[in-house]
Amino acid sequence: MFKQCFIYQITRPLDIDATELESKLKDYPFKSCSQQERKRNGWAAPVKQAPDMLVHEIMGFWIVSLRQQEKVIPPSAINERLEEKVAEIEAEHGRPVRRKEKAQLKEDITALLLPNALSRTNDTLAIIAPEKNMMFVNAGSSSKAEEVASSLRKALGSMPVVPLQTDMSPATVMSAWLNGKHDLPQHMTLGFEAVLKSDDEDGGSVRLTGMDVADEHALNYLNNGMSVTRLALNWKDKLDLVIDDQLILKRIKLSDTYSEEIHDELGESDAISQFTGSAALITTEILDVVASLNDNFSD
Repeated sequence: MFKQCFIYQITRPLDIDATELESKLKDYPFKSCSQQERKRNGWAAPVKQAPDMLVHEIMGFWIVSLRQQEKVIPPSAINERLEEKVAEIEAEHGRPVRRKEKAQLKEDITALLLPNALSRTNDTLAIIAPEKNMMFVNAGSSSKAEEVASSLRKALGSMPVVPLQTDMSPATVMSAWLNGKHDLPQHMTLGFEAVLKSDDEDGGSVRLTGMDVADEHALNYLNNGMSVTRLALNWKDKLDLVIDDQLILKRIKLSDTYSEEIHDELGESDAISQFTGSAALITTEILDVVASLNDNFSD
C-alpha cells in the first residue's frame, strides 16, 4: 500500500465531491505513448478489479491513481550511434562536430529510436482526505509526487495543495528527541536507525543502525554539531516507518499484528473492498501519525 508517503496540506476546502472528481479525471484518462512520444501520463483505475472507476470513496477518503508510461532507450545505444555519426561527419567534411550540432544529432537519434523503444509503466497511488484537508501520495520521489499534484491541478483547474509545513524544523525536533530535551509524541517510540549530519556546509554524516539510537554515541554526535536528518520510529506497534527532515515518511511497514487486525476487520469481503478497506484503515493511522508529528513540531 504505502511504502513512501509524501504529505500534502490542502490549503482551502475543495468545492467538489467524489462524483465530480470522477467526472473530471475521466477527461484525462491514461493513454499509451504514441510512437514519437517519450512520456505520457493520465488517470487509471486504482483497483484493477474495477477498471472503469477512477475514484474510490471510502470512509471519507478518495483513492486515485496516476499512471505514467515512459519509453526506455539505453543511453549506451544513443551514445554509440552518436559516436558513429560524429566520426562519419568528421571523416566526410574534415571538421570537428561542435557541441550544438552534437546536441541536435542526439535529438535526431533519440527520435529515430523511439518507435521501437520498450515502454515502462507505473502507477502512483494518492489518497485525498478532504475532511482533514490532507493528501498522501505513495511515490518513489518528490518529482513523482508533484506530478500527481500538478495532474490534479490540470484536471480540476485548481488543486490547492502544498507539501506539509511545520513551525519547527523536523531536524531540530528529532535531535531533541534523541538528547532527551523533547518528549516523543504519545504512542510513538524510537526504532533502531538514525542518520545524523553535520551542521557545517561541508560536513559529513553518520548512520546508526541496529542499536539504541538514543545512547551515548548519538549524544556525542549531537554535542559535536550534528543534527538528525532521518529517524526510525514505531507507531502504536502498528507501523514501523522512517521520517526524514523533509517530513517524508519512508519504509512504511505494517506489523504482523496490525496486518492480522486489518484482515479480521475486512473478513471475507471481495477484492475491491479488501483493497479500499485496507487503504482507508492505513490512511487513518497515517493521519494520526501526521497529526501527532504536527503537534510535536509546533511552537
